[in-house]
Amino acid sequence: MSRRTFFNYFASKENAVLGIAARTDISDLDDAFLASRGDVLDAGDVLDALAELHIARWERMDMSPAEVPALVAAFTRAPQLVQHLLDIAAIGEREDAALVARREGWAEDDPRAAIAVQLITALIRPTVSEYFAGTGEDFRTVMMRKLAIARAFFAA
Repeated sequence: MSRRTFFNYFASKENAVLGIAARTDISDLDDAFLASRGDVLDAGDVLDALAELHIARWERMDMSPAEVPALVAAFTRAPQLVQHLLDIAAIGEREDAALVARREGWAEDDPRAAIAVQLITALIRPTVSEYFAGTGEDFRTVMMRKLAIARAFFAA
């Protein structure tokens, strides 16, 4: 495969190893998130909508527990991939905070947007771990259970 063809499909070699396509269009998911404003009239609305956005993104990736050993092996052979993944996640968090602010009609630097994103992304890591542990539950079920547990802590 030529370099030009390769980079039509992947933004970098690291993205290729991680399976992150260059032209993955998720704008429809972002649009659905923006349009969901007002569907539920409670304070948790933005967290529910943000959780649904991340669930939809996960489902779009279509990654199964069977793929984990190859991913772990890639991280072991090339530890710089971990930093690359963290960098991508940080960019995604900033973009998501801007999306939340836009949905809610807040200023782009409103700390509530960043906190909402941080709360949901904090639940993603243990959700992914539990999902890949092969409990038999789908990603949505695990994520929503973890969100309910987090809400119970805040409600206390």
